[in-house]
Amino acid sequence: MLFKQCKFKDKAKVRKQMKDQIISNIKNEIPYDKINTGRLFEYIDILLDDSDYDIRGEQFYYHHRWVKIVLDAELLSKVVSEYVNEHLNEFILEKNK
Repeated sequence: MLFKQCKFKDKAKVRKQMKDQIISNIKNEIPYDKINTGRLFEYIDILLDDSDYDIRGEQFYYHHRWVKIVLDAELLSKVVSEYVNEHLNEFILEKNK
């Protein structure tokens, strides 16, 4: 089930922890001080909301055929950093362009 469709007690806590882990992992891989953090957080929220989440296993995952691939913070961090670096113009603050 998609994370945005899941309903459980500590959903906000899970989102915050995952966001914090992703941000701490990507700070050295992107020009963090020059980007719009609001847009970055918005992208991370979209990524998390559109990922499947296993409530019992407390983990994000992706189904490929009959295989369940766990999406941990490290893997999601790589996705975010690659996307931001590929679309840097969308994330750079106006004063830094």
